[in-house]
Amino acid sequence: MTDATRLQRFRPPTRIKDVGDHLASESQTDTRKVRRKRRWRTLRRVLLAVTLLAVGSAAVALWVAYEVWEVPDPAEVAAAQNQTVTLYYSDGKTELARIQPEDGARTLVRLDDVPKHVQDAVLAAENASFWTDDGFSFKGILGAVYNNLRGADGGGSTITQQYIKKATGKEERTLTRKIRELVLAKKLTDTYDKREILAAYLNTVYFGRGAHGIQAAAKAYFGKNVQDLTLNEGALLAGVIQSPTFWDPAVDKVSSENRWNYVLDRMVDANFLPGTERGRASFPRTVPVTSLPGSRLHIRTQVLAELEKSAKINLDEAQQHGYKIVTTLDKDAQGRTENIMREVMAGQPDYLRSASVSIDPRTGGVVAYYGGADGVGIDYAQTLQEPGTSFAPFVLVAAGQRGVPVGQFEIGTGRTVELAKRVGQGHVADVAHESGIPREVLGQPTIVNPTAEIAIGGGKTFARPFDMAAAYATLAAEGMRTRPHFVSKVLGPEGDARYEFKDNAKPVFDTRNPRRNAFIARQTTATLATTDTGLPNVLPDPLAVAVPGVLRFGSDGEVAKAWTVGYTPQLATAVWVGSDKFRPIKGRYREPGSREHDITGRDEPAAVWNSVMRLYHQQRSAPTEPPLAPLARPGLPTVTRPR
Repeated sequence: MTDATRLQRFRPPTRIKDVGDHLASESQTDTRKVRRKRRWRTLRRVLLAVTLLAVGSAAVALWVAYEVWEVPDPAEVAAAQNQTVTLYYSDGKTELARIQPEDGARTLVRLDDVPKHVQDAVLAAENASFWTDDGFSFKGILGAVYNNLRGADGGGSTITQQYIKKATGKEERTLTRKIRELVLAKKLTDTYDKREILAAYLNTVYFGRGAHGIQAAAKAYFGKNVQDLTLNEGALLAGVIQSPTFWDPAVDKVSSENRWNYVLDRMVDANFLPGTERGRASFPRTVPVTSLPGSRLHIRTQVLAELEKSAKINLDEAQQHGYKIVTTLDKDAQGRTENIMREVMAGQPDYLRSASVSIDPRTGGVVAYYGGADGVGIDYAQTLQEPGTSFAPFVLVAAGQRGVPVGQFEIGTGRTVELAKRVGQGHVADVAHESGIPREVLGQPTIVNPTAEIAIGGGKTFARPFDMAAAYATLAAEGMRTRPHFVSKVLGPEGDARYEFKDNAKPVFDTRNPRRNAFIARQTTATLATTDTGLPNVLPDPLAVAVPGVLRFGSDGEVAKAWTVGYTPQLATAVWVGSDKFRPIKGRYREPGSREHDITGRDEPAAVWNSVMRLYHQQRSAPTEPPLAPLARPGLPTVTRPR
């Protein structure tokens, strides 16, 4: 180390002036710290004052609400539910059907008349802590707040809160309504005995089938009085409370039975039911629903199910307010569908079943709907059926997506199957799903391990008539998929809109290129329009397409399912004829030589399809769409057009 370095190292660190500056700097830092502490202390005091003021104001508001708000008497609540709900055709003026309260809805019963196992089933399903809680659930309230902030529904309600909602007629999904429920639930619990509250709830809660209250439900589902309900029957009724339209076994037996099992398991968990008795339980049989003729009953069921799912409105609320429901159904098209179905199916073998669905491709609105004849409880428009050769258009779409030329296309031939192999049977299945065939219905997959036979509806391929109409509607709308629906809007007693359907159509064949998406659909239509299907073109519309579908079986190739599915830009219609069992379907008249008449997609289904489509288009102007040709467009793949 040099002398210079030593001198530099041991030199005094600062001058006197530097020391002064350093001390001044430290003083300024301390001053800033003090100021920050003062500001935080002031802010905390302000926040505390604001919080105390808010809490105090809320407490005062809740106290005032507690003193002012009253809960109507159960008899008054029951009387308020007895209003008629009216369904209208799409014009909003012509009445389609009325839903009137059942007589049993006016019958109030004492809690002592309700078997304890029925009471326990309801408590297990809806509010197991009923006997010990204060009438409300903080967890449920917090859940409601959280969901409200997310713009979602939900938040658990106790039985007391559910009764309050019904008693006040407040159905809106808001935080304000939840707070009102909390206050009145507490007041109700302070004012009435728990047995009185449970009795009021059981006499007013909605169980589906137009039944308000447990006595009406016992009659509607089992044709008996509440005193005679078994454990199995009570568990079923308790299960439907949360979703009375969907979980009616007449609508969805699978979901209803799942819910029934859930209720029984909850009864065991709550020590309401011994495990040994649970093991002996069996799902009960209900009586048929007969309040409307067959076809109209199916429409009513679909309308109510849609309201419950999409609008969060059940029949309970609708009857309490006397709502008017404007459907998408066209009066003339619906009438023609029902009339032609009766005419075509008259005198046919007893085992034959039929269904027809028409959908507006531009809106997704159901224009006409027929799920079965009077006296047949099953809605066949909602049943899974083998689609046969009516699945062929999805092969064409798959080919268009991959730029594979279709050549001379023939429906129901080995050539169609070869094309499915070329584009990939899994891809064909994906196209069907994209078009509108759901991946599963009530837990059952629609397409299982697809093979090339999917081109002719073979293998394990299923679709509902309702979904086939929706999928063909996507083709008619040039690849734009809309949500099929029955309800246009719901009007309150003053004409105010309680609900209105809103949906944005979306491209599905090419989600990134709208022009190519439309082109794929149009080239499919062009190919089908120039394919010899054996069906006469009864419509002047150049864009009319009709595909006969059959599913054959056995060495003789007899027909088990017959379809006619087709569309124009204005309407897509699917018609199905078949039976409950996999068997040959024969018509009512004889062929030449006294041979039995084999029903195919060119016969009975085609007669219905032609009649419905012809009437619908006669009442509307011809489409203004440009002709399909030329198919090739700049920047898009070309297609080999059938000759």
